[in-house]
Amino acid sequence: MNDKTRGEMKTQISAVPGFYWVSKAWWYTKYQYEDNEKIEIGFYFPGGGTSGYFTIEWVSRHNMKVPLLSVLDDAWSILITLPGIISSLSKLGANYDKHITPKELVNILMELGYKDLTDYEGPS
Repeated sequence: MNDKTRGEMKTQISAVPGFYWVSKAWWYTKYQYEDNEKIEIGFYFPGGGTSGYFTIEWVSRHNMKVPLLSVLDDAWSILITLPGIISSLSKLGANYDKHITPKELVNILMELGYKDLTDYEGPS
C-alpha cells in the first residue's frame, strides 16, 4: 500500500454518513433560494467538507413534486458505499400515485444512522 492509497483510506474512514436538509437550513429559508425541497447525502468530515455527496431534489413533473437524484461523476462511488440508502430507496419501487416525501426520506436516513448536519438555527 502506498502513501496515496493509505491517505485515501484514512479520508474515507474519518468521514461519517450524514445529510443536510438544505431547504430547511436557516440560510436557505432566509434568502428563499428556490421552492424545491432539497437534501444532500454523503460522507462528511467532522471539521467540515465532504469526500462526496449526492442531492435529492423534489421537482415538478406532471403536476406533482417528484424526487430527482443528482450526483457529479467524482462522487459516483458513494452511491454504492453509503450504507443502506440506495437499497432502501430501491425497495420503495415506482409508485405513480405517491412519491416519497422529504420527511419520509429524512426518517429513512435517521433509521439508517445518518447524522443530521442541517444548520436549522442561524448565528445569534
